[in-house]
Amino acid sequence: MPITHISKGSSRPTKPKDKLRLYNMRFCPFAERARLVLAAKGLDYECVNVNLKRKPDWFQSDPDCEGKVPALETMDGKLIPESVIICEFLEDQYPKIQFYPSDPYLKSRQKLLIQRFDRVMSSYFRLLNGTGDAEENVLQLTRHFQTYEQELFVSNTVFFGGEKPGMLDYFLWPFFGRLPTAEHEFPMNAENLPKLSAWFGGMREDPAVKQVSVSDELLRRFARNMDKEEAQLYE
Repeated sequence: MPITHISKGSSRPTKPKDKLRLYNMRFCPFAERARLVLAAKGLDYECVNVNLKRKPDWFQSDPDCEGKVPALETMDGKLIPESVIICEFLEDQYPKIQFYPSDPYLKSRQKLLIQRFDRVMSSYFRLLNGTGDAEENVLQLTRHFQTYEQELFVSNTVFFGGEKPGMLDYFLWPFFGRLPTAEHEFPMNAENLPKLSAWFGGMREDPAVKQVSVSDELLRRFARNMDKEEAQLYE
């Protein structure tokens, strides 16, 4: 993944005809979802990082991506926004490796759990950024995470996808993967969330996660400097 981010004043780069292109921001967990699915499917793509504080005019005004990442540019130049929609497009367009279960009920169940993760976001970002009451944020997250703990307990598998990570695993990981960088530590261990704790360890070893994830140290540095726009993080 490239480090530099295009910014205001940059022209739209010419896309290679034989590759997908992902408009990305290096530290965005939503964009990481798309990168994980692209990597796990073994797809060749070009990654173009965008500085979201100084967006190029052409990117900000595009009616499809509306200045947001991730946005996927298809082989024929069409733009697809939103991490969920991008990953489902990749699942349909490149079916050789499938990440959703073939069973319709199990597939709908995973989609429901992806949708319900939206409820977690406010507590999650408060904990990550050190805002609000830390203990209350931890309690709320623990209650939310019990849903996913129970899902793994019922399936009795390491991953939500079974013996290997699937779509739900890759959708959740960018957020769980950032918990070690939280301003106030989130206690996820074998005592309070044993299944999720084992899942976390398994995901750390997944090849796509290793290929895509940014280091904890760099994520902490970015979190500390989000409001300062430290130039080196975009170069």
